[in-house]
Amino acid sequence: ATLKALTRMQHLCVDSKLGTPSNMAEIPADKQAAHLLAFRREMLAFVKQLVDVELLVLDGKNAEAAKMVQDVGKARDAGHDKFGGSD
Repeated sequence: ATLKALTRMQHLCVDSKLGTPSNMAEIPADKQAAHLLAFRREMLAFVKQLVDVELLVLDGKNAEAAKMVQDVGKARDAGHDKFGGSD
């Protein structure tokens, strides 16, 4: 179940990084390109975190994976605050 959930989250992130941040309309036109670039970079970093969690699970390092999941949650929340996302 854990691996399926991680894979699902990875897929959702990959799909999302191709989109536009929810708050793009609030960004001045001359700053939108930079905002979109920052969004894509943060989504890639988030996917990397999810892959790192999966690697820990595959290696049987469940305690480390559980700790990293907390960091993933904080990163998700920070990204939603910055780019206007939701759960």
